[in-house]
Amino acid sequence: MLLREVIRDDNSANNGGIFEWFWSVDNHLLLRSSDMWYNLPACRQAGLRTRIIKDNTVGSQSKVNLAYIAGFLDGDGSLMLQIKKRKDGKSKRRFMCTICFYQDSRHEKPLYWIRRILGIGYLSRRNDGMSELRINGFKQVRDIIKDLLPFIRFKKEQAKSLLKAADLLTKKSGNLSKNDLFKLVDCIVVIQKNNYATKKKKTRKDLLKILDLTP
Repeated sequence: MLLREVIRDDNSANNGGIFEWFWSVDNHLLLRSSDMWYNLPACRQAGLRTRIIKDNTVGSQSKVNLAYIAGFLDGDGSLMLQIKKRKDGKSKRRFMCTICFYQDSRHEKPLYWIRRILGIGYLSRRNDGMSELRINGFKQVRDIIKDLLPFIRFKKEQAKSLLKAADLLTKKSGNLSKNDLFKLVDCIVVIQKNNYATKKKKTRKDLLKILDLTP
């Protein structure tokens, strides 16, 4: 089975540019260079020379899948750590870790593929014509981010902070110390700072007040 294909542009100024593809759903092939995606048939049509490399090492397909999902997350996903109101329990607040993938509802098949590969997620259609695959749960988010982190490029800082928070919440969700809460607030601030958001972001002072950590 074809697992990897390399494209070399012999007209490139950099002594021939080399690109490796990631396998997407519907058997469409996309090329990813250092910072761009390319359509494989278009590359061939442009006269770029190709050569096929067989790669049958154990776990190679799994890594290709994770790399594709990480690339999707970088481009059309978000990582969130939120404080939510709690109706029951002693604490009035709870933390929520979320990984979310977005796609136009007319082309939502990749979301089903991602859910199948990861084995988890709730898929829904929004009123604005977008579909989203949402993954919640401290342990689930921690394990997925840990697998994707080596391949994440543009959301690396958010991913590291969410991984740190999810790991802490997995181990101590029912027994968070004051110091733990401060760490989680710091993680939220880092994630918010690096995320694009249309809504006003809460400041560190706002978050500390919500958690009753202000003097």
